[in-house]
Amino acid sequence: MYPIESRVTSLLRACEVPGSAREQHPRPRHTLFIDLFVDAQSPLSPVWGPLRRLLAGRQIAVEVESGAISEEKLRYHIAKSLLATEAGRRGALVVICRKAPWRRLREFEAQEVEPGIWRLPTDSRTVAYLMVPELVGMGPGRSVIRLLFATSDPKEAAARKHHLLTDPDLPSDIKNAVWNFFKTREVVMAAEELAHLGMVEFHEASMRMGEERGEKRGEKRGRQEGRQEGKKRGMLLAALTIAKKLLPSHEVEQLKALPPEQALAALTKRLQAR
Repeated sequence: MYPIESRVTSLLRACEVPGSAREQHPRPRHTLFIDLFVDAQSPLSPVWGPLRRLLAGRQIAVEVESGAISEEKLRYHIAKSLLATEAGRRGALVVICRKAPWRRLREFEAQEVEPGIWRLPTDSRTVAYLMVPELVGMGPGRSVIRLLFATSDPKEAAARKHHLLTDPDLPSDIKNAVWNFFKTREVVMAAEELAHLGMVEFHEASMRMGEERGEKRGEKRGRQEGRQEGKKRGMLLAALTIAKKLLPSHEVEQLKALPPEQALAALTKRLQAR
């Protein structure tokens, strides 16, 4: 499986019932491979957001499209979902696209049922949906869906992280499980996401250290000084950690000689040039 497809399927599998989801699932009787096959006899994980109610109880075929999708390929996906469904079970297809295939949506007379989610016409044996993660919006339960494809926009990367951590429909254990995919580099990430991850982890840790130091002094002034000191230290540690992973050693040495704020600015400029 390609890294992009692996990122999508790994995140959708977060906190699913063991054995209910299988990547690159083969259907030998029809010589088919499906990017992700999920048997939703048990409730789907909250990471599925608004798709949970649409897919409940079904056998779900998920196909990931990172580029353009032809009419023929879309019809082929629908056919695969029918063949993948066992007799007596209700089937479903979800095609997840990086960009909205507006022409295909018009050709298939798709109906938008949720922001960024369209229902495609099928026969009575199955339902088919096409989803574009970047269009699902900021609503509750949609934070993991927005993470399915990588982004090269630093502001979008920061907004996605904030959405994940503040999503009221996502339990804390699932938030931690999803974020762990990024911390352990188990999914492919854009340089901007990697930079933001490093900044957040070191910044938050250093902020806590600074606050603890200030609180021990028992003075408001001490807490303010602690936060400022922790912030600067976190900025420097984050910049150097990311630089060691992405840049030549001589550039890392140059960054070490700079003040924290300048080091971060220089690293950001260098990553944008990659």
